[in-house]
Amino acid sequence: MGRCCCLPRSSCCRKDRLLLDDTQDSPVVVDARGCTDMACLLLFALTMGVFAAVGGAAFAMGDPAALQHGTDHLGRRCGSEGELADYPAVFYPRLSHDLVEQREVLTRTPWALHLYGVCVAACPQHGDPPVPEPGTSRTWPVGTNTANVANRCLPIEESSTANVHACVEPACGEAGEACLPVGERGVQRDGLWLLETDEQRGRCVRAAEISSAVTYGAPNADGVLRSLAAATGTMSRAWASTIASAGEVVLCGVVLAVVVSAAWLLFLRLCARFTVWLLLGTTTLILLVATALCAAKASLFDGAALAAHARDALATHGVGGGDELHASVSNLLAADAENATAFTWAAGALALVSILYICLLCMLRSAVRTMVTIVEQATLVVGAHPAMLFVPLGSLAATLALSLYAAVALAFLVASEPTADTLIQLQAAAQADAEANAEAQLARIGVDADVPSTALLVNVTAAVLSPLEPSALKTALIAFHIFGFLWAFQLVNAVGWTGMSGAASHWFFFRQHAAQKMRFPVFCSLWRVVRYHLGSVAFGALLVAAVQSVRLLFEWLERQSRAAGEGSDLGRFVVRCTWCCLWCLEKCVRFVSSYCFIFTALNGDSFCAACRQTVRLATAYPAQLATNALVQSLLYAVQSLLVPLLCALAAFRLVQADALPGWIESLERAINGAG
Repeated sequence: MGRCCCLPRSSCCRKDRLLLDDTQDSPVVVDARGCTDMACLLLFALTMGVFAAVGGAAFAMGDPAALQHGTDHLGRRCGSEGELADYPAVFYPRLSHDLVEQREVLTRTPWALHLYGVCVAACPQHGDPPVPEPGTSRTWPVGTNTANVANRCLPIEESSTANVHACVEPACGEAGEACLPVGERGVQRDGLWLLETDEQRGRCVRAAEISSAVTYGAPNADGVLRSLAAATGTMSRAWASTIASAGEVVLCGVVLAVVVSAAWLLFLRLCARFTVWLLLGTTTLILLVATALCAAKASLFDGAALAAHARDALATHGVGGGDELHASVSNLLAADAENATAFTWAAGALALVSILYICLLCMLRSAVRTMVTIVEQATLVVGAHPAMLFVPLGSLAATLALSLYAAVALAFLVASEPTADTLIQLQAAAQADAEANAEAQLARIGVDADVPSTALLVNVTAAVLSPLEPSALKTALIAFHIFGFLWAFQLVNAVGWTGMSGAASHWFFFRQHAAQKMRFPVFCSLWRVVRYHLGSVAFGALLVAAVQSVRLLFEWLERQSRAAGEGSDLGRFVVRCTWCCLWCLEKCVRFVSSYCFIFTALNGDSFCAACRQTVRLATAYPAQLATNALVQSLLYAVQSLLVPLLCALAAFRLVQADALPGWIESLERAINGAG
C-alpha cells in the first residue's frame, strides 16, 4: 500500500514505466528514478553508526549523578548517601576567584575546571545566614542571589532602576527645601531638591528627572562570570515568566502563530505584487534616508533648515506637534564635527549603493514580475497541499530531539574519563552481545549456522585508539560527536526541503493531469527522497557540515592562541578575515545546495549532476536568481518580525488585561458541563 499511494490513482501498482520524453519539460516520475549517491549514503550510515557508538560509550562511561549533582571542593558528590544525602545542590562561594585563577583552563579545557564547592540543601539567596560547610565549622557569606541550574547554584546578576523628580531652579536654598545630597539617588550637582507634592511642582521653574541604575553581582567578576550571571538571571526570569504564563504562551505562541501565518499566506496570495514592490520600495527608502542622515551628520546640507521647513509646513496645514518634531529632527540631523570625515565617506558609499540599487530595480522589472508569479504559485501549492505546513514542524521536532540527544551525550562525554582500553572493552562486550543475540535468533528459527566473528572490528579500533593519550582521545571523541551532530542536523533539514520541493514541482507540472494525482503527495515526496535520494541529500548536508566544522575548529584554535597570548595584531586580523571567508563559503554552499536539492527532487539527479544543473541555471539566469534571493530574504525578514511581534503584542494585552485565566476557567466549565 505504501508503494501504491505514491503512484497515480488510475495506474496503481501497474508494471509499465511512466517514462517522459526528453522533449517534455517535466519532472521524472516515480518509476523512472533510481538510487543516487549510494557511496555517500554508506559513508553517512557508517558515520551515524560511529556517532551512535560514541554516544553509547558516553552513556556507559559517564556518571549520571555527575549531571544531576555537583561535587564539593573535596570531590564528594552532593546528594549522595551519608552526611551529604540532605544536601543535593552545590554552592560556589568563591566562583570569581576560581575562574580568574584557572583562566587558562577555562579557555582550553573548561571541563577540567576545579571549583570550590559547598553542598547545600537549597540554593542560598542574598540576606540568608552564612552557608555552613557540612562536616566543618566553616561558614560562607552569601553576597548575591543564586539560581538552581541542574543542582548548581549559579549567581544571578540583578539590576534595579530608580527615577527621581527634582527641581533645579530655584535652588533648594532659595526655595527653603531640603537639598538632595550629591552622590545619592544619582544626584551629581548641588542645589537640587525633591519634588513630591503639587505645591512643590507649582513653585519649581526648571525640573529634572534623574535616573540611576544599580547592578548587583559577584565582586571582582570578570567577563566570563558577569556573562554567566547575566545569562543565569535572564534564563531564570524567562523560565519563571513562561511557567506563570503557560496559557498565554500556548494560545499566542502556538495557536495565534499558526493563524497569523495562514493569514500572511492568504495576504501574499491576494496581494503578492503589492507586497513585493512595497518591500523593494521600502528598502530603497531606507537607503535614501540613511544617505541623507549621513550627509547631514557630515554637514553636507543644513539639517536645521530642513527641520524648520518641516515645522512650517505642518503649521501651514494646521497640524499640531510641529515644535516637538522640529526639536527631534534637529537633534537627529545635527552635524557631528568630530566624525565628519567618516560620515562623508558613509554618505558617498550609501549614495552609490542607492543609485545602483535603483538602477538594478529598473533593469530587473521583468525578473521582479517573474518573482511575483513565483510567490503567487507558491501560495497556491500550500493551498493545494496544506500538509506542507507540517513538514517544517516535523523537521523542527526532529532537530530538537537530535539536539537534545547530542547535548545529553556530550554532557556525559565531558563528565567521563575515556581511555582506549575502556572503549575497546565496551566495543568487545557490545559485539559479543550482538553475536549472542544473532545466534539465539538463528537457533529460534531452526537455522544451524555460525555467526561471523567481529573481532576484526575490535582490532581496528585498538589500532586507531591505542596511540592516543586520554586527553587527546577525549578531545577527538568530542570533535567527532559534534561533527556527527552537525551532519545529522543538516540532513534532517535537507530531507524536509527536498521533500517539499518534490511535492511543489509535481503539483506545478501535473496539477491538470488527473492520472498523475497522488493520494498523499507530501508524504510520497518525502518517501521518494528517503527511498531514492537520501545519498544525494547526505552529500549536500556533508558539505555544509564540513564547512561548519572547519569554522568551529578555526574558532577554537583562535581562542586557544588568544588565551595563550600568542600572535600579533596582524595575525589576529588575518584570522578574523579567514573566519569571515569561511562564513561566506558556508552561505555559498547552503545556497548552491538548496538548488541542488530542488533539481534532485525534480529530475532524480545525483548531487554532482544537480550541481551542474545549478551552475547552468545560475549562468543562464543570474539576474533572476539574484532577484529571487533578494525578495525571498525580504519576505523572510518581514514574516520573521511580523508573526512574533503580533503574537507578543497579543500575549502582552492578555497578560495586562488578565483575561486569559477567566477564559480558561470558562472553557474548563464548558468542558466539564459537556462531560
